[in-house]
Amino acid sequence: MRMSIEHIRAAIDAQGRCHTLEFRPRTLLEGTLFSEIDRFVESINENEPEWIKFQGLGERWDEINEATAGTIICRILEFDLAYSSYREMDEAEAMAIRDLFLAMFDDKVRFFTNGTFTSYGLSCNSVAGATFETGVIAVDSQNIGMLWCHDED
Repeated sequence: MRMSIEHIRAAIDAQGRCHTLEFRPRTLLEGTLFSEIDRFVESINENEPEWIKFQGLGERWDEINEATAGTIICRILEFDLAYSSYREMDEAEAMAIRDLFLAMFDDKVRFFTNGTFTSYGLSCNSVAGATFETGVIAVDSQNIGMLWCHDED
């Protein structure tokens, strides 16, 4: 049974993380998958605080596998993006939220992100306009969703 988006949002909110979580049916219009992702991301702006302004990346979205998507989700939930040594959420809680989010998509899911974590930190293309931000976009045969965290210094 799939968990509701409200259940996942409540679990993240309980930890005080500054995040964006969206899930909705796909809107299949003409264009590429990248343009569909961009339309989805840009449509989120009306529900966000003024300092967050989502914009698409076009063909600069990085496609990643499920294991990498899961790692990114856990990392952004567990640690502050500005000060990666500061723990925001315990590992078990982050893993549980990751599992709930991933379970919302079918087996045809594809994952995308805006950058990578390296030993030197986060390297990414800005999507939300925040100083520090990254996350995962998931697209399956029927739905599109996003789990994104953003922090300021």
